[in-house]
Amino acid sequence: FLRKYGLRVKHTISLDLMDHYFNGAFQQPAQYSSTIHFASQAKKAQFINDWQIPKSLTVRLFDQQPAWATNPRINFVGSRADVELLYDLHRHGGFGLNWTSDPQMEKYYSINDSFKLSTYFAAGIPVIAQSSIAQHEMIRQKHLGILADSLNEAARKVEQTTQEEYQAMAANVEHLGQLVRGGYFTKRALVKMMFDVFG
Repeated sequence: FLRKYGLRVKHTISLDLMDHYFNGAFQQPAQYSSTIHFASQAKKAQFINDWQIPKSLTVRLFDQQPAWATNPRINFVGSRADVELLYDLHRHGGFGLNWTSDPQMEKYYSINDSFKLSTYFAAGIPVIAQSSIAQHEMIRQKHLGILADSLNEAARKVEQTTQEEYQAMAANVEHLGQLVRGGYFTKRALVKMMFDVFG
């Protein structure tokens, strides 16, 4: 993408996934839950207000409830400091939502690394993401969550996920989460840079 629009630098390195440093630890993988978390500011989440959320699901949004919020299926739980957020997400289990209704932002997610995605992985919970996200192959191949083209499709897939399927995803995410929390992707990029420059 960058070369298409004029990048001329010969050596480039992609992180593939951003790290989310965290010195804490979880005693066990996240537990099955039909909860969907959206770690976002309310002003970026207004599209969720129009979502016909099934009664079997719980949606938690990490901000104060704004005036536009009329959907009774959304629980506004307030903001959290970083460490508190990771423990909260892990404790409640379920899925982390990485989503946008803005076509420009969807394009951005399709070519960039989302820190929100890394936040969910660092917390050890599977993700829900749009099929166009840059990390879609990683999510699909390593069974790290759910890919969908609409929120309604995502909801159906959550409802159809068995406890056994969820725990398998959570175990996969926890393995990746250890890497994300420890800075693996940054370290890998730095090592590759050294070999590219001096190797």
